[in-house]
Amino acid sequence: MRFFDSLVPSVRLASLVASGLLLLTTAAHADTITIGSYAGNDPSSTLANSPIAFNSVSGCPSACTGSGSYAYMNSAYAQPLAGTSFVSFAADGNGNAGDTLYTTTFTLQPLENYSGVLSYLADNSVGISLNGVQIVANTGQTNGSFQSVSTVALTSSMLQSGINTLVFDVYNQPLTPEDPANPTALDFSATLTGTAVTPEPSSLLLLGTGVLGAAGALRRRVLGR
Repeated sequence: MRFFDSLVPSVRLASLVASGLLLLTTAAHADTITIGSYAGNDPSSTLANSPIAFNSVSGCPSACTGSGSYAYMNSAYAQPLAGTSFVSFAADGNGNAGDTLYTTTFTLQPLENYSGVLSYLADNSVGISLNGVQIVANTGQTNGSFQSVSTVALTSSMLQSGINTLVFDVYNQPLTPEDPANPTALDFSATLTGTAVTPEPSSLLLLGTGVLGAAGALRRRVLGR
């Protein structure tokens, strides 16, 4: 009877190991976040990214940098993407010909592979970088990019656990050579879905072997009492 009683701890541990391995192999819950453009003074936004900061390289009438952009809408623009607004460095949207960098950050959970699609519109054209790597080149188009939605895939190889940084380089075309002032704005949105990282079979086997070995050692210690 003592022999069978001594097996109880080992059986319980083996059962826990089996349950743990089953959990690891079947876990595939999805974590989803939505990011997008919104005015820095909009406390009602439920988007997961930081307010859109801006740093004008040459597009601002005077040197300007800010931590919260302004909502702006022009009758020539397409409707903003769901849950977002067009944003600009000025409340009236007007800027000189040149580039303005719009920056935002968002955080992704560890042990998740995220992917999604980034949709965007810009007046006049835009280049996009993610975590320091260019994913969309600025084509220098002078119209159309604020009237029809463009997209780019965001793959798990582009995204990282922890803080991710998106930078939009928006180029503003002059209205006329005599009048360089012209409206400029940016709108974007993306839904990112993460799936739990599933351990490789070899890793599961190694884990199971190690824990079962510990269970055997525990049983021998109990028997040796």
